[in-house]
Amino acid sequence: MGKRVWVVLAAALALAAVTSGARLRSIVSQPGAAVAAEAGSEEGVPAATGKAADFVLPTPDGKEVRLSDLKGKVVVLSFWATWCPPCRKELPHLEALHKKYKDKPVQVLGVNLDLAGEDLARWLEENKVTFTTVADADGRAASAYGVKLLPTLVVVDQEMKIRQRIQGFNPKMEENLSRLIDGLLKGK
Repeated sequence: MGKRVWVVLAAALALAAVTSGARLRSIVSQPGAAVAAEAGSEEGVPAATGKAADFVLPTPDGKEVRLSDLKGKVVVLSFWATWCPPCRKELPHLEALHKKYKDKPVQVLGVNLDLAGEDLARWLEENKVTFTTVADADGRAASAYGVKLLPTLVVVDQEMKIRQRIQGFNPKMEENLSRLIDGLLKGK
């Protein structure tokens, strides 16, 4: 076969793989299989676009969290995995945000991609993570949000519109998120 046929065949196979329902879970469930990003890249999403995809995911103790039930709050979604070093660096900053805004209509919501149930509960306790965390065992929520790098933060406003995406860890993320959250709480 000629080189052109091989290129077309490879493209067709790639398209088939993408459309066959391959899930993010297979990408992020194993260390090294997904990209863990150190440098944060912020992608601002215009306020008038990007409705947040609803999901229902379990907490480690079996309760369910439905994103749409958080309407009226600013929600900071953090997609992460325990094997991801930049994710682990980000967690103390998210914990600080959680404590800073605990008496405000703000919800920090961790979406873990590699553990669930008792394993996740144990890991969260050992690492002193107290903000609400859910398990995305099949990766559907992460896929709905286009997560390709870990960690990925998605800020959702009170009307369930995506206001910002941040991929990778940025040491200034806490300061930057505080400014954004404060602006959203003031109606800006």
